[in-house]
Amino acid sequence: MKQPQTEKRVWEIIQKQAQKSGIVIYEYSNAGNHLHLLIRAKKREFYNRFIRSITGLIARAVRQTERGRPLGKKFWDSRPFSRIVEFAGGD
Repeated sequence: MKQPQTEKRVWEIIQKQAQKSGIVIYEYSNAGNHLHLLIRAKKREFYNRFIRSITGLIARAVRQTERGRPLGKKFWDSRPFSRIVEFAGGD
């Protein structure tokens, strides 16, 4: 996910889905094989919608495949790891 073209596409996916899902992104980092996001979701359903959409879209963008045409192997090793944090960020 660190190839320049892919990295740009991953960021575009995250931004677009955040806007559609009512998510505010405070921090973002692409580590190549995983992502770090500090986000704010006003409702759990917004978070669930966001994570579900970005995981599928990112996998398809990186593997350069389309929906309904799987490559036969898993892209993600495990489920998204998340934790609730409290910080003194903007609103």
